[in-house]
Amino acid sequence: MKRIILLCAVGAALVVVAVASAATGRKAAAALPVIGISEVNKTVTVSGTPQSGATELDFTTDLKAKGLESGTTLGLIHLNPGVTPEQFSAGIKPDGSNLDQFGSLDTTQGVSKGETIKIQTVLKAGQYVVADLNAPPKSNLHTVVNVAQSAAPAALPAADATIRMKDYRFTGPRVLKRGELVRIENTGKEQHMAVALKVRNGRAAKKIEALLRKGKDRQVEKGLKVVGDLQDDVSPGAVNQGVLTLPKGTWVLACFMITAKGVEHTRLGMERTLVVR
Repeated sequence: MKRIILLCAVGAALVVVAVASAATGRKAAAALPVIGISEVNKTVTVSGTPQSGATELDFTTDLKAKGLESGTTLGLIHLNPGVTPEQFSAGIKPDGSNLDQFGSLDTTQGVSKGETIKIQTVLKAGQYVVADLNAPPKSNLHTVVNVAQSAAPAALPAADATIRMKDYRFTGPRVLKRGELVRIENTGKEQHMAVALKVRNGRAAKKIEALLRKGKDRQVEKGLKVVGDLQDDVSPGAVNQGVLTLPKGTWVLACFMITAKGVEHTRLGMERTLVVR
């Protein structure tokens, strides 16, 4: 699936408010294995010993945010059996539209200098490419990681709420609380994202939804001051979760991926009002 450039701010993904952060308090009791993922001095590195099962991923970078866009966007691509990292690097298109021929985008996270973004996910045994998704495929801003099969894979802590991204709609609670552990699942057959657009109230949210369904993204852009992200674009089957830190208020969730026929998912009804308390 192709990524769409949204509101002049999205490259490979869009993040302003760090939605998924460290699971703290009672949620930390799971003591998941921790893997560090960073891009520093134009080099992508991974620290720790990756094993299959539930894992905490800690993202950092030395790249500063640029307006509405995060400093960088790092993604974990689980390569399909038999696909080599060299084949992936040589064959992936600049817009990532043929990614599913090589693997699945299991986790994507925008991060900027001075912050650590922590995501809980489930790693599969096999080979991963960890890459800067904002950089051209030929830039070599990636590294290769082998994930060993664990004899006793950890399980994700139970989430307080689950939002599912389907073809083409969001399901789950319409009201979330800051501090809750929120799980985001892609249960569809296509890549999806859950961008969060801050609006004044429910009435404004309905107007934004209507504009998005008509494809009037530029008109939506004019009234936006805060844009967040529940989930950057991920492949079918992806499961990620973190503590909700979106500011309180009314938001509109939207998926700005586009189909193979060039139709934006919002045009197909993939937007939804969400209230954070």
